[in-house]
Amino acid sequence: SITLFNIFLNEADELSRRLATTLAEWAMELTPPVPPQCESLAHALAGNSATVGYEDLSTLARALEHALGRAQRAQRFSEAEGQLFERAAEDIRQLLHQFAAGFLRSVDA
Repeated sequence: SITLFNIFLNEADELSRRLATTLAEWAMELTPPVPPQCESLAHALAGNSATVGYEDLSTLARALEHALGRAQRAQRFSEAEGQLFERAAEDIRQLLHQFAAGFLRSVDA
């Protein structure tokens, strides 16, 4: 229904905003560990996206969730790794905005 669609979009927009902001702030310093809330935000986005049938977004969010989980054990991070996490979070936001506008884009591997 349109009501559930709007609930999903509002929740996913807030989750993705928090994820992108937190990762961008962390990437400025690259101080271990990656903020633990990022993994749970990605997890929620993956689950919510799967619930509404947006598998590409769910797959990307799940991959980010798993990468963030593995990153919890890292002792240091490169600038490229920080940029990769930031890019994934921004891709999630872009996919959501396009989905809200009625466009489905494939995920950039």
